[in-house]
Amino acid sequence: MVINGYEEVKKLQTKLQTEIAYVYPVTVDAFLHNAQNRVSSLHFLFDDGTFYTVVVKHPDAPQFEIDLSNSYKLVTLHKKELLHLTNAVNVVDLATIVHLNYDVIPLYREYYTMMIHHIKNQFKFKNLHLSIPLTSWVETAEAFLQHCQHLYQRCQSTENTPGFAFINDITIPTLTKIENAGLWTTDNQFVYSDYNIYTSTGRPSNAFGGINFAALNKNDGTREKFVSRFGENGTLVQFDYEAFHPRLAADLIGYKLPETSVHEFLAKQYYGTETITEEQYEESKSRTFGLMYGYSDDTGGVEFFQKLKEYSSNLWEKYRQNGFVLSETGRKVMVVEPTGNKVFNYMMQLTETEEAIARVSNVCKYLESFNSKVILYTYDAILLDVPNDELDIMENVAQILSMGGYPVRQYRGHNYNGMSLYKI
Repeated sequence: MVINGYEEVKKLQTKLQTEIAYVYPVTVDAFLHNAQNRVSSLHFLFDDGTFYTVVVKHPDAPQFEIDLSNSYKLVTLHKKELLHLTNAVNVVDLATIVHLNYDVIPLYREYYTMMIHHIKNQFKFKNLHLSIPLTSWVETAEAFLQHCQHLYQRCQSTENTPGFAFINDITIPTLTKIENAGLWTTDNQFVYSDYNIYTSTGRPSNAFGGINFAALNKNDGTREKFVSRFGENGTLVQFDYEAFHPRLAADLIGYKLPETSVHEFLAKQYYGTETITEEQYEESKSRTFGLMYGYSDDTGGVEFFQKLKEYSSNLWEKYRQNGFVLSETGRKVMVVEPTGNKVFNYMMQLTETEEAIARVSNVCKYLESFNSKVILYTYDAILLDVPNDELDIMENVAQILSMGGYPVRQYRGHNYNGMSLYKI
């Protein structure tokens, strides 16, 4: 039913506080990032079969506000979308449940009516969704939510796993905060990134509006357009990890690496000298990469790589026995056409993501009482937009990121292309 009066709103509000609801949000605009968008209508399905549509902004029905801040449990395909658009709490990300079960994540468009397909294919104007009849959205939402209900009931046990909890309760809220912050540009406007967490390796991709934020070119000036929202009173600050992957690998195998430069530590063993040239240092980084990811079998007698090779072999044996291995959060690592090197590579990428996201989450929580914002996360680095009067707290951010023996380097600049190493 389409809500037409305040008594119906109250009835729906009571059900939301006491029952599981499956939620389909429809936005006003078809092309805006969800951080900029607004809700056109919200559609709810309950396990007793009742279905409600609340119009927030659409010309075809009375408009009402609905409060999702005290919901019992909301199951939606993409939690990040609902967090951007509403004040929802206790949200379950259905796409994560489906993804962890190696099933196919449904697409909204697969349930569109012919009318929706026709309008979206023919037109590209602002607030396009308001031109689509509400009846088409209602028909689409009800069919889609019935499918979501079936998926959730079939795979609901996944919700109780630590791997799901990490994604739903830490990863998604953290990435939502980063997306919401936006990146200020020299065009005097914000652009927004969009993290896709449903990748085969567990490492998020990040692209929106034709920009691949996970791989911004360092050499063609692309990064110059990203500047501080605080103007001359602000600074971009980047932190990245020194030898992140070797340190992660060392933790996995229980090997103690020095807090000083890992690449220098390994180079001294490669070349049998205490004095490393700049050329040897760069060559050692390539050699380390090759040894870690199976491009070379010659450990050169270096104990770290001998132990790492044993770990990789044992990991591959476990994979062959069970068809999967588990990450530190208990998430299954499964590989199409697996080999020993691929399984190790997937494990490393997932371990990198879990470690980094947990630390970035702690940074975001620390910054809640400040104006500084994390505006980009890229695997082994984060970018912050900082008012100059808060630059002194960056040392606290560094400490949060480096906990557990993962030292970071700090860079500062007036644009993302002109970052210089900052030394106290």
